[in-house]
Amino acid sequence: MLAADYDEFEEYRARAYSASSRRPPQPMPDELRPRTTSMPAKPLTSNRQKKLKTASRSSSGYESGISSPVDGRSRRTSDSTKESIHYVLIVGVSGVGKSSLIESFRTICGMEATENDRPIIKVTFNGKREEIIFVEEANVGEVTDLDKFSAILTIYTPNDRQSFLQAYSTMKSVRNEFPQLPIICAANKRDLVRNRVIPERKGKEAAQKFQAKHAEVSALLSLKITDLLTAVVQQCHLSGKRERLNVLDRLFGCKMFKSCENLNLSS
Repeated sequence: MLAADYDEFEEYRARAYSASSRRPPQPMPDELRPRTTSMPAKPLTSNRQKKLKTASRSSSGYESGISSPVDGRSRRTSDSTKESIHYVLIVGVSGVGKSSLIESFRTICGMEATENDRPIIKVTFNGKREEIIFVEEANVGEVTDLDKFSAILTIYTPNDRQSFLQAYSTMKSVRNEFPQLPIICAANKRDLVRNRVIPERKGKEAAQKFQAKHAEVSALLSLKITDLLTAVVQQCHLSGKRERLNVLDRLFGCKMFKSCENLNLSS
């Protein structure tokens, strides 16, 4: 099956016209930083609570017992301080460096690894707390609940053709089943220049075919790891917006959100 996928990819490359332009690396947003613990707000006294409730009802014109738009906005502001949990599937054959990438992400976030740690990172992005849980798999076919993931991160190495074919097959399977699920294709170990068998151009073309983002990184040398993490966090942050727009897609019969269109991942 992998050989057939590769033949299909070669035919696609023969027809495709490369029009991509290089962009300068995007800096890591200032908002992307380790989540810090803040002191809890001082609880309101009963008298202050009564005054706030009275003012809210009088300003909105709603009767008692009915949620007003003002109340709704207050709840949304309160909910924004809560921690959003996202799942990211990281797929790749053995030896591509899935665990090394996760540890690099944790290092960027200032999280020290312990023996019993789960593959989790916690950051604050655009003022919102995000918890990202990574799930490692060698083959996307072993996953039965892809719809629970906010993004797919497929990994290959430029010096291993089999790992590239596996990444190609992963992108094809995911895109056929979930047209709008974001995919990020990353080539780890870009420092192995002398042993390269997959040109960077070929990786970009494969990602472009399946509307995925592509990057070449090195967990060992920490090359472009920040860019990759920023893209993953950004996509998870947008997952709520994507779900709401998908509802509009079904209502109006038009596509209002394209996969990965908000990612600025330079490679």
